[in-house]
Amino acid sequence: MALIVMHVKMVKEMKTCTGIEEIPSLMCDCFLIHADWSLYAAWVAVFMCLVSFSMWIHLARLLSKTASKLSL
Repeated sequence: MALIVMHVKMVKEMKTCTGIEEIPSLMCDCFLIHADWSLYAAWVAVFMCLVSFSMWIHLARLLSKTASKLSL
């Protein structure tokens, strides 16, 4: 949830040129916000977590089928 909030906040700040408080329009051209490496690293971590979870489930099912065949 916190990652989604951070992502939405960064995208909003990049599009509307606002920060914690409103930025004057003269300064808006000079104000640049970049999503730094931590945002991308957090999304990679979420993706890797989902991949490892799905692999774990697949392995558990595979071992369960193998164990049931051996017990017969």
